Amino acid sequence: MNNNTEALPDLQNDSDTRGVVINKTGVTGFKLPIFFQGKEVVATLGAYVSLPHILRGANFSRFLLVCSRLLAKAHVTPSLLKHVLMDLRDQMDSEDAYIDIEFDYLVEKFSPVTNIGGGYQSYKLGFISFLKKVDGVDQISIIRKFEVQGSTY
Repeated sequence: MNNNTEALPDLQNDSDTRGVVINKTGVTGFKLPIFFQGKEVVATLGAYVSLPHILRGANFSRFLLVCSRLLAKAHVTPSLLKHVLMDLRDQMDSEDAYIDIEFDYLVEKFSPVTNIGGGYQSYKLGFISFLKKVDGVDQISIIRKFEVQGSTY
């Protein structure tokens, strides 16, 4: 066992002399409880930023901290997503930020003939959100995504 108590160097905050831009880096596949239309759901998230050529890397725990602090148990709205994107960008010293949220949303279904309920249909819903600086101006896009299954009788 090594008893060396010296701190490890923080390499991601060192300058990078290679001049390489990283278009998108981050974390994916982490889960948080969120609220969507009044229902609590478990969402799977991805959070990403671009890194300028002068940065060597990203502190991946910051992605989780920002998302957990702002999204866990929160009602997801476009204004909240905008706030999360701006905070991610600022925390990571980036010009761009991205969030991908996906969850199952259950809807009670009734039989078409007898109108008896009790069954549920799961729909995959989510949001792809990104913040980009274009000609010095912030542009935010939020895309709703959904997967619908259909049937006939």
